[in-house]
Amino acid sequence: MIKSNNIGGSHPGAKVVLISLMILMCVATGVAQSQWRVFANLAEGRHHHCAKYLNDGKILVIGGYLRSRGILDGTPTAKTELIDVSTGTVTSGPSMTFPRAEFPLVELRNGDIVVFGGYTGTGSGQSAIERYSVSENKWTVIGSMQNTRRQHAAALLNDEEIIVFGGFMNSSAEIFSLRTGQSRPLSPLPGPANNACVIAPVNRHPTFWGFRESGPNSNRSKRSIRYDVPTDKWIADLEFDAATVAPRTVRLSTGDVLVISGTVLESPFVTTPKTWIVTSSGNVQNGPTLTQGRQWHAAGLWGDGRVLVASGLGDNVSFLSSCEWLNAATGQTEQAPTLNVGRAFSDMIVVRSKEGRNRAFVISGLTTSDGNTPTVEVLEDSCFNSDLSIPLSELKLIGNATYAAPNIMLTQSATYQRGAAWLPKKVNVSRGLDIRFMFRLANGNDNGQVDKGPDGADGVVFVLQNAFPTVIGKVGDGIGYNEIPSGLAVEFDAFLNAAFSDPSGSHIAIQVGDGQYLRAWHVPPYLKAIATKGVPQFVADGRVYHARIVLEGTTMSVYCDTTGELNTPLVVATDIDLQKILSLGPDGATYAGFTAATGFAQQSHEILGVQIGGCETLVSVDDEVQSLGESFTARVVPMPASYNAVVEVSAASARDRECRIMDARGVCVMRLVLTAGRATLELPIDRIAQGAHTVLLQDGLQTVSVPLVVTR
Repeated sequence: MIKSNNIGGSHPGAKVVLISLMILMCVATGVAQSQWRVFANLAEGRHHHCAKYLNDGKILVIGGYLRSRGILDGTPTAKTELIDVSTGTVTSGPSMTFPRAEFPLVELRNGDIVVFGGYTGTGSGQSAIERYSVSENKWTVIGSMQNTRRQHAAALLNDEEIIVFGGFMNSSAEIFSLRTGQSRPLSPLPGPANNACVIAPVNRHPTFWGFRESGPNSNRSKRSIRYDVPTDKWIADLEFDAATVAPRTVRLSTGDVLVISGTVLESPFVTTPKTWIVTSSGNVQNGPTLTQGRQWHAAGLWGDGRVLVASGLGDNVSFLSSCEWLNAATGQTEQAPTLNVGRAFSDMIVVRSKEGRNRAFVISGLTTSDGNTPTVEVLEDSCFNSDLSIPLSELKLIGNATYAAPNIMLTQSATYQRGAAWLPKKVNVSRGLDIRFMFRLANGNDNGQVDKGPDGADGVVFVLQNAFPTVIGKVGDGIGYNEIPSGLAVEFDAFLNAAFSDPSGSHIAIQVGDGQYLRAWHVPPYLKAIATKGVPQFVADGRVYHARIVLEGTTMSVYCDTTGELNTPLVVATDIDLQKILSLGPDGATYAGFTAATGFAQQSHEILGVQIGGCETLVSVDDEVQSLGESFTARVVPMPASYNAVVEVSAASARDRECRIMDARGVCVMRLVLTAGRATLELPIDRIAQGAHTVLLQDGLQTVSVPLVVTR
């Protein structure tokens, strides 16, 4: 029996969590796959390296052993290489300050990369910490660890701190501060720990498992350990039903983590075919069983919720070319195409092509007789996919929305913000729709604007519209979509706005336009369906909400919960004719995305993941998009204002800018024009009521909002 210690709550059942995907899988099971093909060759083969996709169409390959003839053999390198995933061209990347192999990589929220220590061959630099700046394309030494380490692990704790764990013959741990560049020691581990994996489901602090004390057949545990910050102690955490070394981990679209295989003995070399699913509640459940156990393998999340496992060392130290599909929803395992070159200690990157096709790259690695292979192999699916994960970094962000890797922050917890995130391509909805996403609310504050519910406002909205991929609606109770061109919105509303006929502080509504505008008003002709019963209370405390929207024929069903089970629709509308609502063209496609807003009450709104079902779901956007306008910032001086006030902008425009003054309810109380060539606009404060307002300045499709407080 598999147990979980020191964690409350119960696992909803990972096989149940994704059971809602099965309807889709039945329609498009076993999407035909092409074979692996050699896509590129590195200048030099390497193993025990790291690779990272840079979101600009290139993969950065970092460090590792060169000129190897065996495991842990070769010369550590500081060199990096860049693989263009469109052309297969390989070029030299910026070199690190120190060579390194057997090191961990941590990705920061902004996409930058940090590497820690590793084996350098000379001893110099084995405690050095280097950061790769994506924007500057260069490495910089940013600090030093308390200890030299190799075969260690590292994980991001928050925006500023990274925990570094163990290593070969090493029982120490430390936390490195990105802000100060300093590292502080933690209480020692129960014993030395090398080759650990990091298990970090959504909303759970990382736990470390899959390590051993030193060399082959040395002690290893069925229990993971986790650092408890308040007590500065390492505590026994998750319990597995095997004691394995160097498994691989993949975070699933649900936020759970799939832990894959590893060795149970090294002399003789024996692997386990077991996998495990770890949830944010700290529950551990057996996952799909591999047909072949493996260690030092590669794995990645495929677009349809499956995990692709490739290569590695099999029993008796055999170098594997075999690959497998693991389906966490069904517990099934299927054979995948075989690699051309058997290898271990490689890395896998799964990305999506410009045409929307999933592509897996297996990069270099150690072979059985020829040392390191320089080959990079690729596997592509033969259609756009039966269940497409959308990289959040590719969404088009409008207003206050920002990409805070790996999530999208639609709004910060600040007053009068609004943000939108539109998918990079149109969605084909002519034959229906099946979209799943996760969102999170945090740092709620009503600022005295009480609505008889939890602090915070206003909520997250999924929107379909056929105007532009750059539109955005009103702040406050407009939830970022009110007054955008006609379409359809499904709002997950976290505030009670009586003026809009909201029934409660937590409700889900399906809204449509009137032929001219989308409205957030819960009255005909805008309201199609609304529900409060069974709707989870939308609390801005950092918990994750799972949502699914399904359109079959003219019936739209909306699901939402905090577990990911999504078994029962909470809202159903039976008269949703998207052809009529969206005036669909011959391609049946429309823009899709998310909006959110704050008013005087505030909270942060984050999108954590998006999946769309259906083959050939995304189509190209060929529309001529209206100009976003010239980038600028603005402020009101003085603040607060009593008798006189001026709006100042950072740069004058070659065209007029519309200025609207909105009251606390989101109602426009005055319209003005900032004429072309001017950088200031006087506000008629004597005609504006006392209280909190927002000044909106629009240039093309770009809108800048600034607060205005009027006192008497």
